[in-house]
Amino acid sequence: MSDYKNNINQTGMNPELLAGIQQSSAVTNGISNLGFNNTHIPEFIPEFKKSQVESVINNNNSFIVLGKDRPANFASGYGGKGHTQAASIDIVVGRYSNIQYGVDVLPSSRTSETQAVDPDFLYDAARIYISQKSDIDEYFGLSAGKVGNSKGKSAIALKADGIRIIGREGVKIVSSGTDKNNSQGGESTATVGVDLIAGNVIDAELEPMVLGNKLVSFLNNGVLTNMSEFADIFYKFMVQQIKYNVLIATHNHISPFFAIPNTPSPTLIGEATTQIMSDFETLIGTLKNKINVETQKIEMTNVSINHICSNYHHLN
Repeated sequence: MSDYKNNINQTGMNPELLAGIQQSSAVTNGISNLGFNNTHIPEFIPEFKKSQVESVINNNNSFIVLGKDRPANFASGYGGKGHTQAASIDIVVGRYSNIQYGVDVLPSSRTSETQAVDPDFLYDAARIYISQKSDIDEYFGLSAGKVGNSKGKSAIALKADGIRIIGREGVKIVSSGTDKNNSQGGESTATVGVDLIAGNVIDAELEPMVLGNKLVSFLNNGVLTNMSEFADIFYKFMVQQIKYNVLIATHNHISPFFAIPNTPSPTLIGEATTQIMSDFETLIGTLKNKINVETQKIEMTNVSINHICSNYHHLN
């Protein structure tokens, strides 16, 4: 099945009305301008099942419903339970939009243009839902994460295929600490953070975010400093090792005959020379490592273009 519907999708409409449109002279002659320049074009629009308490503003398949907390049928939500202080505003476009009319079947026998539909947080195309009292995570089937699920509290939820938040002069997400009390009058003193959950994994093992400045401090004063100090120690060791190898290669013994010094061992000189050359290569490698470590320390500072901390985004 395609990710997109046809640009003009009139399936689900009243068959007689659809046949009349398709048989009109404008359509058959290929000169129909229905829908162009934001003019009206007939399409399938489910009728909304309005409750007694709701006021509805509707045009085409876009709705603003002022009422009480109601995620589904009349009995749902805190409005369905008869609670007070449960006002809601439901802004929605594209009711039952992700149903492929004519292919899938509308749930609960909603297969006719004349049958009214309830709010549906799964099938509707895009929604901003504002409620004075709701179980918002349950309504949208969200993972509890570390923050947990909100129960019987005020909430705002946004849902669509894509959501963009644009701030001309910045965006802040503040997760707690602004008010002494919550919407129910209870204390709201606990500091609660932000969960970023990809894929809405219900049992996701969420891990804490890394704080950039503390990471830089740990790397500079811990890992990189230890590496630098080790390079210093190893460098000194290699210098002494080279001196030792030179002494071994050039040493001689006193002959028992007339105490005449013997010449150094040709075999030992050859092996020692090879080892000394290898030691020099190791010494140079140690110096390079030392330089790299110090360079990385510089790159950890915010003056470097390779600084690992963002200049724009911050968290606690």
